[in-house]
Amino acid sequence: MEWNDFPRHPGFVPFVQEVIRYLAGPPAAPRDLLPSEVSGGLSRLPGVATDPASGRRVAVNVDPRESEPRPLTPDGFLARLGAASTGASGALPMADGAAREAEQSLWWYVVLAAAVVLVGEAWLGRTMA
Repeated sequence: MEWNDFPRHPGFVPFVQEVIRYLAGPPAAPRDLLPSEVSGGLSRLPGVATDPASGRRVAVNVDPRESEPRPLTPDGFLARLGAASTGASGALPMADGAAREAEQSLWWYVVLAAAVVLVGEAWLGRTMA
């Protein structure tokens, strides 16, 4: 005979969470902050930081206002770029892009090696089966 089937109901887990939250009491201080709420010697960079005064670890989260879902107009996009060096036409200078690409030429070898491994694995799998 079943005496109680409350743990089988969907409301059981939220009930247990609320009971534990009530029994634990109010939190001493927030454990997650926005960069605008950071005070004292904590870094404003997102991540986990240790408060030098209390020795407590807190999470500095990214401000949710930074993720604006509305599309930008081209002028608004260029205004947000602001610090980028653009030429008269509004495009990045070609020499700067070519120099940046020359510094990043290693990725071609990584892609080529991955393709060789993929083809080799397919061939080996076909011959072994």
